[in-house]
Amino acid sequence: MSGSLKIGGVPLATHTGTDGLVTGMSWGSSVPAGTVLQVVNVINSNSWSDDPDSAWIDVPTFNISIVPKFTGSKILIMLHVQGQGRGGTNSAHFRVLRDSTTAVGVGDQEGSSRVRSSISAQSHDDYSLESGSTTILDTPTIPSTPVSIAYKVQAYSNNTVYVNRPHTFGDDATTVVNASTMTLMEIAG
Repeated sequence: MSGSLKIGGVPLATHTGTDGLVTGMSWGSSVPAGTVLQVVNVINSNSWSDDPDSAWIDVPTFNISIVPKFTGSKILIMLHVQGQGRGGTNSAHFRVLRDSTTAVGVGDQEGSSRVRSSISAQSHDDYSLESGSTTILDTPTIPSTPVSIAYKVQAYSNNTVYVNRPHTFGDDATTVVNASTMTLMEIAG
């Protein structure tokens, strides 16, 4: 069975499938701006710590890709990080990197030694985590032939940074282990 989605008599999308299940869908050329075309999500539940030594490093398994359907699309990034720097003494900074080269949604660097990040976290003790979120509307250059665009999360600190776990990480009921998420939405332009 196949059909189409129409608004005001204008076909926006067609689908194929059987027994009421949609197995394939393609968008027409008249998709209204702001329409969500697709959604992808990654949940990072790994507890991780490392000392970046005042450099940006990748947070393992915290990456995701999307293949935009239209050249004029934008990518809405929703990032939520559970993390901390060393309790009370240093901050942890997080940013999103597109295709391993371009930082997106970071602050302007008003001085040469300031860190440009999307989220910063500093816990007041070694037992708790900070929760940070940001929403970024990215406008990558999308070629006419669809290509995958990769996004990943990086961390920066002058000491140890922690993701999804606190500094003090005992095996008891007072220790918390959380998850961080990144969601990408293709938005019609």
